Amino acid sequence: MPRTLSKLRLLPVVAALLMLVSVVANQTWASPPPEHGDDAPPPAEGEHGEPAAAARGGHEAPAKGGYEASAGGAHAAGEHGSGPVFVTPPHTPTKVEVGMYLISLVEVSAPSESFPTFKAEIFLDLEWHDPRLAFSEESIGTEREVFLEHEAELELERIWWPDIEFENEQGERHTESRELVIHHDGHVEYSERFQGVFTVDMELIKFPFDHQNLTIHAESFSWDDRYVVFEPLPEKTGFNEDFKTLEWTLHDVHTEVHAKKEVRSDEAFSEYVYSVNVDRDPGYYLYKIVIPLLIIVAFNWATFWMPGEPASVRMERTVIALLTVVAFHQVVATNLPRIGYLTFMDGIVYVAFASVGLTMLSTIWAQRQEYLGKEENVAKLDQIGKVAFPVIFLLAVLILYLVYHT
Repeated sequence: MPRTLSKLRLLPVVAALLMLVSVVANQTWASPPPEHGDDAPPPAEGEHGEPAAAARGGHEAPAKGGYEASAGGAHAAGEHGSGPVFVTPPHTPTKVEVGMYLISLVEVSAPSESFPTFKAEIFLDLEWHDPRLAFSEESIGTEREVFLEHEAELELERIWWPDIEFENEQGERHTESRELVIHHDGHVEYSERFQGVFTVDMELIKFPFDHQNLTIHAESFSWDDRYVVFEPLPEKTGFNEDFKTLEWTLHDVHTEVHAKKEVRSDEAFSEYVYSVNVDRDPGYYLYKIVIPLLIIVAFNWATFWMPGEPASVRMERTVIALLTVVAFHQVVATNLPRIGYLTFMDGIVYVAFASVGLTMLSTIWAQRQEYLGKEENVAKLDQIGKVAFPVIFLLAVLILYLVYHT
């Protein structure tokens, strides 16, 4: 009991101490921050008097429409991306020289494709002059600036360039390497190595002896021919003559530039067309289809070399040959798209159809003569057929070739 009373007497003392601590703490937190006095250092400033945070955080954007000014030229100001992009070409119109070099023909779609394409590996070269990019060699320490890969891509976002696109490109091209060179006088060279898939209009009427023009159509996405005009760059145009492919033979390339109207604008665009002339190697189709078909037709003529053979046996042989030609026709059909004209290969199949059909008609006539007891007429037919059928067939194939290839 006495201990309990002594503890109760200490409670007011503890409460008083807690109130004192609370008052002191409130006064400390409520006191205002000290003002800068004569002895307090001012905030750190940048080189030109701006706050240091602003100096570290970036720069004020220069006026719209040009690069920030510099004694060494517009191009020498700041790092990549430090200035806005010129929104107009340096001249009206600006001459842009274009060169393309075919490194390899990676793939050409099969003739059965309804939407034929080809895949190629290309060197692209562009050259133009922009005096706004000129700089002093003394201030930079070199007569040209070279940007590679990602650095070149960043620099293209900073300067004006022709903004090239390929009109007949399917999907997005794969860029393997790029280089941008800016000379001290403002001459610009851009080089790119890429792979792309391009659509092509194939003319298959002479198939499998067909000749194709594989074309790439390049134009500016943003600038019509009032601002950008393309010109060929002959010294950087060509193809790799050491490149060989199994099905195609590369002959030469040619280029042309013309104005083309686009739906997206009332003005025409300058278009650069790069064409590769190739010939198909017909060996596969000759050895796998044409020659076996001719052998089948020749076996059918054996009917005329077997005198005294019953007409029913002749008819069986002819029907077998006809069914074989039908099967070959299906093979040819699967190798071609659904085109609305006859190819040279179709013509050969139809000549084979005609030869087998005439043999069948002659067999029917021979059976009729046997029924009438005129076997001598059957013998005469065999003598004529030995020579006439092969000669007529070969003449028909020759005429067909001349019609399709002249």
